[in-house]
Amino acid sequence: MSGFVVLIAPDLPAETLEKEFTSLLQLTSGYKQLIIPPTIATGTNCMAAKLDSDASIHPGIVRDDQSGSWLLAAGTVVALTGDNDPNMLLVRLLQSYVNIGAKALEAYDGQFALVIYNGQENSLSVVSDTIGMFGIFYCHLGRRLLISSSALAIAAQTQSSPDMLAVEHFLRLGRLDADKTLWQDVKRLLGGLILFATHNHVDKIEYWSPAIDHSISNMEFEEALDHSVDLLTHTFSRTLAREGKTWVDLTGGFDTRLVAMVVEKTKVPFTTYCMGPEDHPDVQFSRNISKEMKWEYVHTQLSEQWEPEQYPWFDTALGCGDGRVNTLSLATTMRGFAERNAFDKTNVTGVGGENFRGYRWQTQGLNIGRTSKIDYDKWLNRIFSQSTVIPFNVMRYDRTGEVRRELHDFIVQFSSNYASLPNTAQIDRFEFARDSGFAGVFLSSVSGLERSLAPLFFKALVNFAFSLNYKLKFPIHHVFVRALLERENKKLADLDTTTGGPAIPIRLSNIHKFGPVWQGLANRAIEIGSKKILRKTVHLWPQPPHSEYPLPAWRTAFRKYARSKGLLNYDDMCSGGLYKGSEFNAYIEHAEHGSLNSSEFLDRVISLEMAMRAVGTSID
Repeated sequence: MSGFVVLIAPDLPAETLEKEFTSLLQLTSGYKQLIIPPTIATGTNCMAAKLDSDASIHPGIVRDDQSGSWLLAAGTVVALTGDNDPNMLLVRLLQSYVNIGAKALEAYDGQFALVIYNGQENSLSVVSDTIGMFGIFYCHLGRRLLISSSALAIAAQTQSSPDMLAVEHFLRLGRLDADKTLWQDVKRLLGGLILFATHNHVDKIEYWSPAIDHSISNMEFEEALDHSVDLLTHTFSRTLAREGKTWVDLTGGFDTRLVAMVVEKTKVPFTTYCMGPEDHPDVQFSRNISKEMKWEYVHTQLSEQWEPEQYPWFDTALGCGDGRVNTLSLATTMRGFAERNAFDKTNVTGVGGENFRGYRWQTQGLNIGRTSKIDYDKWLNRIFSQSTVIPFNVMRYDRTGEVRRELHDFIVQFSSNYASLPNTAQIDRFEFARDSGFAGVFLSSVSGLERSLAPLFFKALVNFAFSLNYKLKFPIHHVFVRALLERENKKLADLDTTTGGPAIPIRLSNIHKFGPVWQGLANRAIEIGSKKILRKTVHLWPQPPHSEYPLPAWRTAFRKYARSKGLLNYDDMCSGGLYKGSEFNAYIEHAEHGSLNSSEFLDRVISLEMAMRAVGTSID
């Protein structure tokens, strides 16, 4: 993967255009820690550059001298038919796009950002992948359009003001949804869209969105299993055949297990890995799975003593993550990628596997799939129940209601074209985009270290999961994925999961194997009831203890870093306007003595302050 910069400025003389472009390029290079290229591409009123890394599969810029057209690709582009050579497919794509426009994109897939200049009509297209996993950011500034793989670079160049609701959203949920960044004027390009600029005009065009395929919706269970196997095998084979040996993320859940099974089926050489403390369930389960399956396996656990080298990784994570996730968590993830990158430079993840499971619909109760109506309150309650504990006594204002209403309005707007479909389809459509706003941060952030691929988010598999009859995915617990695993690899399916019991379908004949599942459900019911009645949490069965992750030593180092940079000195904070001075200072004092209810909130406070300082903006 890599980064890129584009500036379109019809109102600027050539010398000023070049100066502003160079500034944006230098900022992007600095934040993303990528080398500035020796050559750039130009067109009428525009300039562009590609920033490559060792992991880039599409280096440089493809040019068509006859038409004066050019193309650059950041991320990973896969040709669905024909020659899948990384360079030749871009040559074909450029020629096809110049001839037939967005229709050319039907023959390609992947996680990418494309910049295509059509020299015949002097137009420029910036194309996001279908889900929007690879981060693309843009800002309209008068008649100028600034586009970059770095939101920080655009915010710094334009000195955009903070977006208060986005900031509050981040503090509550630890992520940014919709097209939001932390700055008002800087937006993220959502999936399946093209920013099309021509003749001093910019349009946003949708070239792809998931669609219900009724031939899939009407499939019987066994037929759907057959079809899914064909799609999975073809997609993974097409994507990975040119890659050589790959890393495969493996935890104790279903999604990564499914991916590892398909990678093995395609005969592509791979090594499974898991990152975390030795006693974490995902580490223990992934090691056992790999041992039983005789898969090559690596456990990545950063030393508790890596504090001396940790500080630079915080700055790296901020620049690469654009302030869109907890900097501490991203820093530890990136450090693990850097360690593995010494061997292989391609990583395959299970992101997108949740689309084969209907757990997101649970808030709709008995109305799942039976109506187009959505209980938005319950859906939003579920989203916000996953948020961290907010010490509202520290906050100057409680904007929870405003944040909630804004997210509600975006869901309604985003799903409006699907309003006549069952509520399951509407929820899935929004959650695809929501995944890209979180998982996509990690995929994009490691672009200078390793190329991370999510084949389950390719078009054919998204459309299959989107179209699959909801009854095949819910209410029985992960029934479709369980049946798929059992049919394709019985040995793998028989191994236990972190949810309790094996990955095979639950039947009366094997119900005794799923004791932990029933214990977990009982514990959850008792936990909810005890909170309401006793005002405290009660568990019938104690939860097995395991190490906090990130490890306490890393979190301690993060706070030391914050103190060394003065990030928590209230009078000097760029984000100080969010908090009440005396209450905030008392909160930090409690943190010094390790008496906080939520360490995650403080991590987000530090991450936000880092982002504001990095671009020189303040919250009054």
